[in-house]
Amino acid sequence: IYIHNKAYLDLNHNDVNGYVSRGVSKVAIKDYNGFLVDFNKVIELNPNDADAYINLAVVYYNIGNNKIKKTTRGLLEILVKQ
Repeated sequence: IYIHNKAYLDLNHNDVNGYVSRGVSKVAIKDYNGFLVDFNKVIELNPNDADAYINLAVVYYNIGNNKIKKTTRGLLEILVKQ
């Protein structure tokens, strides 16, 4: 799946769903850095994607990264807008 998503995203580099799919695939193989790259791209393309912030926060928490504060702040900003 990951290889096909890479080829697809090379051609469709603004497809949020492609990055989500590839990021989820990367978590499955414990490529957390790859996941973080893909989900940061999801947020870049769709800054109001609350699920992306939640997924980032969970992975940051699980790997012991203190960037969880930044992603939580981003999520709270989205929720306040709603």
